[in-house]
Amino acid sequence: MTGSQTALTPSDALIAALTVEGLLFAAFSFAWTLAQESAKGRHPFFTQAWFGWIVVGIIAAVAAAAGAGWWGIYSPVWPHDTLTWIESVGLASGIVAQPIFAAIINLQAK
Repeated sequence: MTGSQTALTPSDALIAALTVEGLLFAAFSFAWTLAQESAKGRHPFFTQAWFGWIVVGIIAAVAAAAGAGWWGIYSPVWPHDTLTWIESVGLASGIVAQPIFAAIINLQAK
């Protein structure tokens, strides 16, 4: 990296990725709506859930970034105190759950 570029800390990367992942999951609800029937009809790109799968893929990519931030925070030393352990497991669950939920929802979009 050059002197003018700085990398995110693992904490900053995790916060940013979780924020983006949450916003994308909200955007996924629009993809779900576009996959539903309409009196005017919809393009097959939406009704066959292709758009939804693109959004699911992006959510999964951002979840991977969040996972990398999580790993950067918790992998060097696994937390031994109860509160930090609960925090780390809760964050990991949230990171993994969104792409899984989005994929399951999109499977039902057809």
